[in-house]
Amino acid sequence: MNALLEESRRHLGDLIEACQRCAWHLNATAARVEWPLTAPKLSERQMDLGLFEPLAAINERFAKLQDLLGTTMRHLCELCGERALGQAHDAGGGGVSFCVPGVRRRHP
Repeated sequence: MNALLEESRRHLGDLIEACQRCAWHLNATAARVEWPLTAPKLSERQMDLGLFEPLAAINERFAKLQDLLGTTMRHLCELCGERALGQAHDAGGGGVSFCVPGVRRRHP
């Protein structure tokens, strides 16, 4: 059992490290864009690949970060001995799920 728990903890560490890398790449890509983006700037540069390629990359990287954070939180909840929210609803568990020991919140 300890080997399984240790493997789960190592996997959680890997997931957190992947989140950090993903956030770093997202931040680096966002630094390539001149902020704030206003309607006149977007209209003026509507065919500029130098603007829209980094924006597309930001969109992709943000989506990847969201997916990775969801996976990480789900794994963390499992390590805490709770089912993730989607699993609780699917299993008819009434939607009770929160990963802090001793704190339970009811989701609609």
